[in-house]
Amino acid sequence: MHDAVPSTVRTGVASGVSALSWMAFLPFALVFGVVSRDHGVRDAGWMLVAVTVLAGLLLIKVALVGRRRPARPVEVVALPEPSPALAA
Repeated sequence: MHDAVPSTVRTGVASGVSALSWMAFLPFALVFGVVSRDHGVRDAGWMLVAVTVLAGLLLIKVALVGRRRPARPVEVVALPEPSPALAA
């Protein structure tokens, strides 16, 4: 994420991603607690399996889509010649 976002907005984007992460995690944690209390840890563990499988499938999808895109050309910038005053 840090490479894809300009430094002028990077902290705001990181804060937004953190907030979205909490918004996804908190309901899951609450539901996991209710399921483990009412049905046992074994049944609640299947929730972890489901989320892990879903995350794995999404990672595979992202990896396969990323391989299909051609790489962007890299712009080569020449460094300026050193000043003779600095070389002495």
